[in-house]
Amino acid sequence: MMSLTIPAVLFICLYGCKVSLSGHNCGYLDKRQSSAINGMFVMFIFLRHIATYMDALPGDGLFTFVNAKLGQLIVTTFFFYSGYGLMTQLKSRGEAYIRAFPRRRILKVWLPFAVAVCLYIIIALIAGYPYSVSRCLLAFTGWTSVGNSNWFIFDTLLSYLLIYLAYRLSKGKTGQFLGLYTALLLVLMLILRAAKQIWWYDTLLCIPLGMLYCLGRERAEAFLLKDRKNYFLSLLLVLLAFLGTYCLKYTLGRLLRPEIFVMLVCLVTMKAEFGNRVLCFLGKYAFEIYILQRIPMILLRELSRHRALYFILCMGITLLLAPVFKKAMAAVLERPEKPSEA
Repeated sequence: MMSLTIPAVLFICLYGCKVSLSGHNCGYLDKRQSSAINGMFVMFIFLRHIATYMDALPGDGLFTFVNAKLGQLIVTTFFFYSGYGLMTQLKSRGEAYIRAFPRRRILKVWLPFAVAVCLYIIIALIAGYPYSVSRCLLAFTGWTSVGNSNWFIFDTLLSYLLIYLAYRLSKGKTGQFLGLYTALLLVLMLILRAAKQIWWYDTLLCIPLGMLYCLGRERAEAFLLKDRKNYFLSLLLVLLAFLGTYCLKYTLGRLLRPEIFVMLVCLVTMKAEFGNRVLCFLGKYAFEIYILQRIPMILLRELSRHRALYFILCMGITLLLAPVFKKAMAAVLERPEKPSEA
């Protein structure tokens, strides 16, 4: 059954796609397009996670192959677009943006995640397998899990904290900021390399890459879109470099592949516009889907032997929960501040 999801996902991804070989997609990095691309990959994230709750069958070969080859590439665009968007805001708003950064960025990620962690702890208590207090407390940072997905949130929060620190230390000087942030990120990667598995850190450099692309976008487009030969030759070279990473030693390939992959996505979206209603919906609620998806997977685990029913129920419940949860969190996070008394 899981193998049947691959052509279904491909159909959803390609439905309504508009390709322009002679022209280009001007909005390949705008919010709608990036949200649609993230919508594609959140489908693969859901499939990967739900597969861990079901016994593998001989007919799952296609899914197993695709899942293994994609690896952590399914989260790279989230990091890349985040880095690109952050640098765009820093260029246009500077100090005003960074002043609101703890609340508008860090808290906006952490608070919904913390609420979700509380839900997982409650589920564990009801199910009769409570976690230790220390594990529960660390779960609020993303360092440990109480049944939830966690490492991506940990990386996101730490990355945001490093961005804030680097900007303050560099006093807003763009070159110094990007260099300092990248250096701090490399230190974090070394720490994670010693303490965690490789997937905790192998995609992190996609964030500064997104920032760098924001700074060099005009020059990149001037070269790539000046002549179709430049574009297609670059596309071919990046594709070959991407495929070549599978021939490298395991760790080196894992570290280089994410950055090359997001550049490949960038090049493809210059000519192909994605964005049907399903992708836009999934992209809009990607964060909520990520943090909530395991709730029905855990609660309905006894049904996992009925794979089709289990899959449909988990997917349906997650898609119903995500908008409700997002709206509830928005009501808390976006409350207007009370004016201070004179």
